[in-house]
Amino acid sequence: MGGLGKTTLAKLVFDSQKVTTQFDCRACITVSQSSTVRGLLINMMEEFCGETENPLMQMLHKMDDKSLITQVRQYLQHKKYLIFFDDVWQEDFSDQVEIAMPNNNK
Repeated sequence: MGGLGKTTLAKLVFDSQKVTTQFDCRACITVSQSSTVRGLLINMMEEFCGETENPLMQMLHKMDDKSLITQVRQYLQHKKYLIFFDDVWQEDFSDQVEIAMPNNNK
């Protein structure tokens, strides 16, 4: 149900200094109903890499899905990361994206 302030509250926590200092990288991704996993992973990497001139960002758009997932996993493998997926409507969403998220106990 919209309008309850879920996103506002989650974003306040996500942006708080207590949280930001605890993670190597963070991303806040809005998931539209027409989003693809591929698009979400590329958006996520863009947020992780920020405004840097990282050559990896140019390569991501050209990679096939399997290579993209491998690259995301490699990037996150040794990092403590936080990803906030907002406006998710699909019940199986986590099943679709978790393949790219390493469980590194961080």
